[in-house]
Order: sequence, then C-alpha cells, then structure tokens
Amino acid sequence: MNKNLILGIGILLLSILNLVFNLLGSIDFSVLVSLLGITSFILQVLGKDVYRPLQLVWVLAQIPLVTIIEKSGVTTVETDILNLAQFFSFKLQFGLTYSAKTYSIGINVLALIYLTLIKVLRSKELIGITVSVVPDSSNSIYSEFAPLTATIDQYSKKWFSAVLTTPLKIEGSEFDRIKFKGKDDGFLNPKKERQICSINLASTVHNHEISDSGFVERI
Repeated sequence: MNKNLILGIGILLLSILNLVFNLLGSIDFSVLVSLLGITSFILQVLGKDVYRPLQLVWVLAQIPLVTIIEKSGVTTVETDILNLAQFFSFKLQFGLTYSAKTYSIGINVLALIYLTLIKVLRSKELIGITVSVVPDSSNSIYSEFAPLTATIDQYSKKWFSAVLTTPLKIEGSEFDRIKFKGKDDGFLNPKKERQICSINLASTVHNHEISDSGFVERI
C-alpha cells in the first residue's frame, strides 16, 4: 500500500477518534481540526492535490499548547486555552506562575514528528524522476557543463542522490553522480518546479565529492 495513503489513513483515524471523544464529552475547537483531517483524506482518495496543504494545516494546528493551571488547596485544575491535538499528544511546556495560577506555554512534540514524517514521505515521491540542475552563479564549478540532467534513485537523511546522464570530468576526477538537498530544512517539495539546493558532485570511482549550490528543476 502507498505510504502516503497509509499516512492519510492515520490522519483519518486520529481525527475520528478525537471527534468521537469530543462528542462523548465536552466539545472543543479541536473538532474543527478533526473535520479538516477527515476532509483531507476524502480529497486524497479522490486524487485532489489540495489534500496536501490541508494535511499540513492539520499538523501545524496541533503544535502550539497554552494551558492555565490553578491550585486551590490540594485541588489542581488544568484549563486548556489552546490545545487542538488529535486524541494523542506529548507535551513539552514551560510555565510562569502568578498568584495561584500557572500560565503554561508549550508544543505538542507528536505534531512535530507528524510534520517530519509528511516531509520525508513527500520528498521520497521524487525518486525515479529526472531533474535538471543549473548553477546559481557563473563561478560555479560545473557552470560550463550546465544544465546537468540526472535521475534520482536514492534518498537518505535529507539528501537525494541521482545518476548523471553524462559524467563530468573536473580537476582530474570523473563525477558520475550528483547529490542535493533543500537549502532551508533539507526537504524538497515534490510539487514545486524549481528549488534552490545544496549540491555535491560525487564520484563513485574515486570516492570524492565537491560541494556547490544551484537550482534543481523537474523535467
């Protein structure tokens, strides 16, 4: 089964669990995020790409947490001011105490894990496609060979590895592969045509790499 579909099913199940939990108890604003998660899955099954940003909103909405903790004698009451987590959460918070109240601000660590998972799965969608690589400067070590074409066949630790259609000879070494990753967080958006990347020209024969940068475009 497609891993992106498995992710979508996971989002659907968490959304339904949270929705049922709210309907059986007190309803809060996390229900809106649940409905968003369910909608994203329906759109994914229908093949509508709009499900992608909806999944991201579903995750991002769960990150911030704001809680007020009140103590009265031996009794402690926690009131969530902002908590849109879908059924499960792992809180990392810090608080400021004033009088008998503690104002706690934090993040839902699980949501950050969901976000990383989405980015990894979407990056892996690029495996098998052919890309064109062009330098972002005329002083690039490979500018005289540009544009380079290569087919992505590997992805590991935010780095894509691709086989060059035509090997290059630079500084006495032959380079038959090119490695690249997004310049911001390492991930690439499979739906974005042109993206700035950190680039390494690699030689599998000489076990040698040269670092550079440039733009990667889908062909």
